[in-house]
Amino acid sequence: MGIPKAPSRGGKEIVMTLITISRESGSYGEEITELVAKTLGLRHVDRTSLEKELIRHGIPQQSVEKYDEKKPSFWDLFSLDRDRYYHYLKACMLDTVREGDHVIIGRGAPVFLSGIPGVLHVRITASEEVRIGRIMKQHECAEQHARKLVRQSDQNRSGYYRVFFNTDWSSPELYDMVFNTDKLPVKAVAESIRAVVEAPEFRSTGQETSRRIADMATAQRILTRILFEEQIPLRFATVDVSDGVATIGGAVGVDTDTKRCIAIASETEGIKEVVTQIANVPETYEGPYM
Repeated sequence: MGIPKAPSRGGKEIVMTLITISRESGSYGEEITELVAKTLGLRHVDRTSLEKELIRHGIPQQSVEKYDEKKPSFWDLFSLDRDRYYHYLKACMLDTVREGDHVIIGRGAPVFLSGIPGVLHVRITASEEVRIGRIMKQHECAEQHARKLVRQSDQNRSGYYRVFFNTDWSSPELYDMVFNTDKLPVKAVAESIRAVVEAPEFRSTGQETSRRIADMATAQRILTRILFEEQIPLRFATVDVSDGVATIGGAVGVDTDTKRCIAIASETEGIKEVVTQIANVPETYEGPYM
């Protein structure tokens, strides 16, 4: 049985349930995600579905493989390619989940969707030795190889969160529920998640959830167009959207760039007003030196 839907608004179904699941390799995170999606009638967002959207938006296949839940190299910290991947990943995720009920596994979803009412953030973990045993069985490999796979996966995901989001992947503050599957069966974890999302108190925030995600998706669409489609040099760029009002912040070198940013936001569907907090800061200093 699926989760009851909220009343429609303007003929469009309001998002009621969004779940993000972060998992350690060998913790049964994938199995739990699949069962949750099936049990609750949610669409499953994973690497494959997001990869298709990223490629559709012009992100090369090699960039997806290079950055997907992996710690970027030192030189990638200064790469425009990395920034483009980050911003389009956020845009694709927001555009995807605003369409209806979803469960999202990995890809930084707990950070991208943090602070949104009605979104449940779950982490699936297990002890290293238990996870190594499961990987050995799954891949029919030796313990040494399984241990290497588990530790490499942990390092990649931890580095991914640290570099892209400046946060600790394992921090319990990111999550509403944390399950250790050393002894807990997959079905028991899925049922516990279901009990929370079916609670009336949780479902009551559906309208606010839908509105907030729509605003965030619109803001990200404006930002990606400014930075990557129009390639406007807006430094320290920020875009916030609320109730049809877009607020753009940052710094540019010439006033024409400010006007271009305003035009882009004004042309975006759903935007009724644009507020600019962009500072005009010339790139070269021509005043006296002290």
